[in-house]
Amino acid sequence: MTVFYLAAKLLTFPGVFLKAFWEHCTLRLLRIPVEDTSFLQANELFGHIEHDLITGLRKNALFCFLPGLINAAFSAPLLFTSSVNLFYFGTGARDAATGLTSIMFFVYIIMFWVGVSLLCNTFPLFEDALQLKDKLFSEKTGTAAKVFLSVPSAIVLVGSFLERYGINVLLAGAFTAALISYSVFTAAII
Repeated sequence: MTVFYLAAKLLTFPGVFLKAFWEHCTLRLLRIPVEDTSFLQANELFGHIEHDLITGLRKNALFCFLPGLINAAFSAPLLFTSSVNLFYFGTGARDAATGLTSIMFFVYIIMFWVGVSLLCNTFPLFEDALQLKDKLFSEKTGTAAKVFLSVPSAIVLVGSFLERYGINVLLAGAFTAALISYSVFTAAII
């Protein structure tokens, strides 16, 4: 575990906590024994649940996809609403009509942060993604499953690799900086 990984996880705390909660719920749903129920461990399992080995491709795929999809589903309306209001409509800290402090600006900032933190924590632990890849491309797996799950499992593998080193938070920061510059640029033109 790197210091940058820990800093990225602390910065995206709401997403970390909810992702671990969804992982725990999924493990209970699949009846997979959980070794440690703490959501926030000071190691590479920060925001992930330590569990027994998952047997079977279906269970492994469900565990790798479901918690992240739930996080992404919750992040979409938060990010859309806050991004449109902050970066397209140009909601600022001061109300343009009255000059008073706009409380909605701060609400949109918090919504954007929570949405980004949920989106940054959509991928499983890298070892779980590798296990999914190994089960998917084993000799026992049928061709239909390989065709149907190969692209999603490749996305999960790359995403979990980026999350392992905190690169996803850097990408989210770069995207946020691009949105801010777009907002400033369009405000200067208009």
